[in-house]
Amino acid sequence: MMVSFMLVAFIVIMTLIFWQQEQTHRKEEQLILEDTASMIQVEILTAEKVSEGYARTFIIPASLQGAPYTVGQDNHTVIVSTQQYSVSKRIPEVHGELRFGLNSIRTGNGTIYVN
Repeated sequence: MMVSFMLVAFIVIMTLIFWQQEQTHRKEEQLILEDTASMIQVEILTAEKVSEGYARTFIIPASLQGAPYTVGQDNHTVIVSTQQYSVSKRIPEVHGELRFGLNSIRTGNGTIYVN
């Protein structure tokens, strides 16, 4: 009987540890998505606010800590997603498409261009 109790206690403790690790991983994934979306948003908002002729390059990583994800834009919004989560941030109108790797951003004639 004591062995059975110890086995059940062990299983419960291991389940709680696994659950806590999973929760931590999910929060970390959400924070990384949030940081990536914010970084892109800041790049675009900076281009909007500075003087005409602004030009800069920035990098969007191909993966987030080894995990695949997508980056897109739609209707004045940048969207960063994994299979489980999605984060969106409002941005001004941008001409061109964001991509993984090196991105060029510039302003001209009151318009923001990427790539």
